Amino acid sequence: MMRVSAGLCNELMNSPVANRELSAGTRRLARLRIWLGERISGNELRATLLWAGVIGLIGAWASIGFREATEGLHALLTGHHSEAHAGFVASFSSMPWWRRILVPCAGGLLAGLTLFFGRRIKRRTSSTDYMEAVVVGDGNLAVRSSLVKCSSAWLSASTGASIGREGPMVLLSALAASVLGRWFKFPLPRKRLLVACGAAAGIASAYNAPVAGAFFVAEIVLGSLAMETFGPLVVSSVVATLVARRRCIPLRCSRCTRIANCCPIWCLACCAALWHPCFSAF
Repeated sequence: MMRVSAGLCNELMNSPVANRELSAGTRRLARLRIWLGERISGNELRATLLWAGVIGLIGAWASIGFREATEGLHALLTGHHSEAHAGFVASFSSMPWWRRILVPCAGGLLAGLTLFFGRRIKRRTSSTDYMEAVVVGDGNLAVRSSLVKCSSAWLSASTGASIGREGPMVLLSALAASVLGRWFKFPLPRKRLLVACGAAAGIASAYNAPVAGAFFVAEIVLGSLAMETFGPLVVSSVVATLVARRRCIPLRCSRCTRIANCCPIWCLACCAALWHPCFSAF
């Protein structure tokens, strides 16, 4: 139908009547719109793969932002930067004994107050568990409740509590996918799948494990390894890992540095290739 209408529009624009009534700029814009409509009119899977790449990019930057915020608050409260090879143990070892006790206690107090006051201002309309939102929910995550939980975890992790930073990273990535799905009013199946892609992107960027992130979400959350669901998970995980490696992981050899410098180009090429007709064979 698109090709028939495109050919008909081309004939109308090339007719003598159209040439007299339409300017050259209008004809160029019309031809450009028809050309884009023919190229971008992909099927459902191609559109899902494209959005999976976008969510992988957003999820990676959400994880990077949480990691940088944790490092910054830790440096502000302790006066020491937590390097990748040293960690929080080395920074706490260099502090006096009274500060080792004061900083975790202050962080625990602030985290508890965040949960206490956040429970009063939040509206309990959706769950904060991405597994529940994907399996039995409508793909919507509670924005306020999720941000309160991540803020509490940020305060705890920055002051030395052994809760880990990976959980909030995954939650933020899934939350970004949920907000994106609500914003564009995606149908329910696609919204659930994109939230799962956000969780896979968070796991991949937090643990530097793209394959494990895609397989974990596919087997544990979705319970299926069908190509319609596993393909977007892989795309989201790979894009998130490429961005996270480019931004956060120090590279020692020159060959790895050259590969990492090409990561933004690979991400753009990956998202652009999703519209290629070969993806319809999946």
